[in-house]
Amino acid sequence: MSTTPRQRVWQAIRHQQPDCVPWYVGSTLPARQKLEAYYGTADLDDVLGNHLARYKPRPPDAFREIRPGHWQDEFGVVWNRTVDKDIGVVAQYPLGRASLDGYEFPDPHDPRRYAALPEFAAAHPDRFRLAERVGRGGGLILAPSHDMPGDIPVENVVAFVEAMRSQ
Repeated sequence: MSTTPRQRVWQAIRHQQPDCVPWYVGSTLPARQKLEAYYGTADLDDVLGNHLARYKPRPPDAFREIRPGHWQDEFGVVWNRTVDKDIGVVAQYPLGRASLDGYEFPDPHDPRRYAALPEFAAAHPDRFRLAERVGRGGGLILAPSHDMPGDIPVENVVAFVEAMRSQ
């Protein structure tokens, strides 16, 4: 019986030696579009062999466009996406001063965040499922810089994935 990506991640977390190092290749939107065109599919987790499946518990209204090219997230940060159409550049912070007095964090218990979670879990039974956290004390396990930017040649990503698979 072969080891699943999910089992490999659990082995690494438990400091047991997996048969190969688990990986996750994330990307910005421009890089994702290049990879989808190269592989001919939008299901990049399968073709890249990603070991993680990331669930983002956002309510449907987590981002709203407040003017052309400018989006406000659920934390109140305004992102200018006219410069960087994928992530954006912070145009306005919700805090006027260095204090959280009076600031209300998004509700991490809003049931709309988790409505799609059962379907997500069922769709990724063999991958380690990672749900991002929101609200006070929330954050990612991985830094934002783990995503490949759009200017990375597709051939470099393909070579990386092939090298990881040949371990």
